[in-house]
Amino acid sequence: MLQGKLTIIAVLLTADLAGQVLTVLDLVPVVGDTFYMHGVANDDQFEPGPEGTDVVWDHSDLMITTTSYTRFEAIEPASAPHIAQWPTSDLVLQRSLSFEPSDHTYKYFDRQELGLYEVGEVGPVLTYDQGEPDLYQVIPAFFGVESTSPFCYTSTALDVMMNTCGELTQVLDGAGTLLLPTGSYEDVLRTRHHRYNITNGSPEDTSFSTIYRWWQPGRRWPLMEYNYFQGTNDVVLRSVTVLDVPAANALTDASALEVAVLPNPFSGRCTVRLDRELDEAAELVLHTADGRVLMRKTWPPGAVNMEIPDQELPSGPLFFDIRSGRHRYRGVALHIP
Repeated sequence: MLQGKLTIIAVLLTADLAGQVLTVLDLVPVVGDTFYMHGVANDDQFEPGPEGTDVVWDHSDLMITTTSYTRFEAIEPASAPHIAQWPTSDLVLQRSLSFEPSDHTYKYFDRQELGLYEVGEVGPVLTYDQGEPDLYQVIPAFFGVESTSPFCYTSTALDVMMNTCGELTQVLDGAGTLLLPTGSYEDVLRTRHHRYNITNGSPEDTSFSTIYRWWQPGRRWPLMEYNYFQGTNDVVLRSVTVLDVPAANALTDASALEVAVLPNPFSGRCTVRLDRELDEAAELVLHTADGRVLMRKTWPPGAVNMEIPDQELPSGPLFFDIRSGRHRYRGVALHIP
């Protein structure tokens, strides 16, 4: 039995080392993150491309509309105007449009062990209350592991209330290179979300959405998103949005500095080793794949090694996150108690 468990853990760890896992550090914005998404003019015939590993998604022919944008900012939850309605929310996204910058929509999320749950949204006209939180994003997302969860919410607009229920299936289905008009992006991971909705219990109001998102680990926002919607009366809508990369709150490429954990796997103490000295103080954060922080230590400038003492740590893959200013570097190791 133990050997079987270790085999599963080793497979997951191998997937991570190959860049085929998305953790909380890749999927969840932090307060102050601001992202601008642009639409494209030729999205009516867009095809998302294949799933699998070592894929090249060539979307370099997209015609990005740079004259308008949608702005997203992660704000301090305590300052959000509707936090009293959803007090468990620990992530709030403020959304606005370039042509109406003073009109804001607020999306409220609650990060739990299984992932990021949406609890509600308030806009100029519409209000959504999820009732039971909706599993918006599984964390961590391992390559090929599918997750299906139900949801129900009520929406109110102009005093008309509707109840919508359905099911959301999520999977990380691709890894490779994404080609956009803004450049070529390596080590990109793609998630696929398939969602069906039934409004007011009526089959005539059933609709379907398939959403693809292309992530580059460390950005905390997708490089590109494709939404395919099929509604009643065979209505089909396609929309593509692309991240304004120069304005993105991106982190420096982790490949600029090598992080090794020795030994790996480890069962007691271990050593975190860099391939060169840092010229400024940093912070070492040890955490699980779902973002649970296990330890924080100051990494002094000029040091290349740091000893991690023998202590009680959970089994499985652990992530060593070294943060220095706007830079972030990561290593991963398998812990076997």
